[in-house]
Amino acid sequence: MYEEKDENRVELRGTVEGEMKTFTGAKSTKLSFRLVTVRNYNGQEFKETHNIAVWGEKAERAAARLREGDRLTVHGRIGTRKYQKQDGTDAYFTEITAYSLL
Repeated sequence: MYEEKDENRVELRGTVEGEMKTFTGAKSTKLSFRLVTVRNYNGQEFKETHNIAVWGEKAERAAARLREGDRLTVHGRIGTRKYQKQDGTDAYFTEITAYSLL
């Protein structure tokens, strides 16, 4: 889970949205899905979509029980990767690597 000195901590509460994708490699299984969170500000509702990744046995268990529309709390860390698109421009992908799902 978290190291005491770990400053990269995320807790999100939201709703599972869309398709969940499972990838099984030689060493581990990865489950990817989107979590939608909602906040209210000045009477307006703002939704954000977050990319979530779960690895290993937790991914296998989550894939078996999670469904679209489920309410969920995710604890984990945030990371951003840079990659090049086919047209040569740089793009960034941000996701939460989940340590626990409640």
